[in-house]
Amino acid sequence: MQIYNNITSFITLSRNIFKYDFYGFIAGHSYLNNEQIKLIKESYRSPSNETVFQYEEQFARLVGGGSAISYASGRMGFYSLMKLLGIGINDEVLLPAATCSVMVNAILRIGATPVYADIDKNTFGSDVKLIKSKVSKKTRMIVAQHSFGIPCNIDPIVKYAKNKKIFLLEDCALTLDSVSNGESVGNFGDAALFSTDRSKPLNTITGGLIYSKNVKLILKLKEFDESAELPNNKQKAIFDYFRFQLKYYNEKNVAKFFTLYYLRLFFKKLFQSEVTTPFLDEDFSTEPSKSYPYPSKLPPFLAKLGQFELDNWNDRKIKRAGMLEKFISISIDTEIYKFLPSAYFDSQLEIIPHRIVWSQDNGKNVREDLSLFIDVSWTWFLKPIIATKEPLQCFNYTKSSCPVSEEVGPNMVNLPLMNDLNVKNYLSRVVTTIID
Repeated sequence: MQIYNNITSFITLSRNIFKYDFYGFIAGHSYLNNEQIKLIKESYRSPSNETVFQYEEQFARLVGGGSAISYASGRMGFYSLMKLLGIGINDEVLLPAATCSVMVNAILRIGATPVYADIDKNTFGSDVKLIKSKVSKKTRMIVAQHSFGIPCNIDPIVKYAKNKKIFLLEDCALTLDSVSNGESVGNFGDAALFSTDRSKPLNTITGGLIYSKNVKLILKLKEFDESAELPNNKQKAIFDYFRFQLKYYNEKNVAKFFTLYYLRLFFKKLFQSEVTTPFLDEDFSTEPSKSYPYPSKLPPFLAKLGQFELDNWNDRKIKRAGMLEKFISISIDTEIYKFLPSAYFDSQLEIIPHRIVWSQDNGKNVREDLSLFIDVSWTWFLKPIIATKEPLQCFNYTKSSCPVSEEVGPNMVNLPLMNDLNVKNYLSRVVTTIID
């Protein structure tokens, strides 16, 4: 998300540039070896659609027995799916209030009306009771969200959607490989959306997929696909960002990387009439994008990166699950323990955490304390519909319509889970900082 766009954020980063232990929420690509980097570069210079097909098949095998189609972003797949289903003017799409503006942008772009259901405090995801209260005769799709790696209580939502004959899309943008009642997320609904942008479980810088066990649905999406190639200047910007990240990104000092990157961007803007960013950041509003086609295809070199991300995923998920277990153990005799979502203790769930999360009364103060060594500006869902500067009413959101989201949001605490952390020292520091 483009949150480093003001002087305050830049100053905060700059103050921490020389701190070795200052952590953020992006999993880097330090695991890549020279041969893998070479193959990504070759895929950039000589792109092949076969690389994309192989990536889609490999991703689908991870999730389950279905099929997948990739896009330059998850919301573009969401848009294409709605278009295939004929969703448009006079239709409603129901989604959780704790969502990203890009999801709402896709609904508005298709001509439908976004309707918001509140979230469950126990999972920070969707809840069937709250969904039922917002469904109308115009509802064409229900989006059930699994947040932060925590599966929502999906089974009753599936049953309700089937009874109502409403298409159910699982939003798995923040959750990969977690299991509910023996089934991996993404396999419950009629289809599932996954995101692979730089802040998500798999990091292809930008990208996303639609997955479904209904193979015919994915085939129809592929036949219907109107995605265009990202412009050459956008692909070059993404590739340059990838190379810059490889050279400078250090999970133990993210401030240095971001400070260098935005200094570089600043000087580019001084000497160039037009600078292309590597991000699809025009979708964080109610207006359609202008500098890139929508929907767009996933560039093959990012699909190649995605293959290596998938190869590395098992190691990453084991480390993250272990970090959650250790954090619960360390916090058990502290006040933090009582604030942790009850889903963390549900024996029917196997959680692969994307972040460790909770909400507490003085969450803002906790974030300020943690800001000494964590980039808390990336904390998610501090309000309904994040990553936008526009008033929420522009997104058809009515104040007080989702009180849980509005209550727990400002008090959210997010902890990053990185590969290179000294887990015990890091988690102990978190707990000590909060309780002191």
